Amino acid sequence: MSCVRIIQGETTPFLFQLLIPASVETETDFIPYNLTNCSVTFKLIKDDNRSLTVDASAEITDAVNGWVKYEWGVGETDITGMYRAQFNIIDTNSKVTILPKSYIQWIYIIEEIAG
Repeated sequence: MSCVRIIQGETTPFLFQLLIPASVETETDFIPYNLTNCSVTFKLIKDDNRSLTVDASAEITDAVNGWVKYEWGVGETDITGMYRAQFNIIDTNSKVTILPKSYIQWIYIIEEIAG
């Protein structure tokens, strides 16, 4: 399990993610997903909700080595709570691969301290 913590209302830091298609339990599985000629969508859903909070394009920053970046939009981190995140990879044949597979990517939006 992986968890990223963000303070309510923040739009930085951006979310950087290394996409690995296999289980990360063993060193031999650590082969990045080659994103050459692919597009990537970032999806975020509040754990106690059924509607998507985010469904937007992620930027591929290093296609060969599987790195993507998502820049938070205004309002996307306004509601505190636990969220599940995933990246949908769409290849040139329109096939979709959803990552991560072997764990849940959690995003925890923490209440801002007023003052």
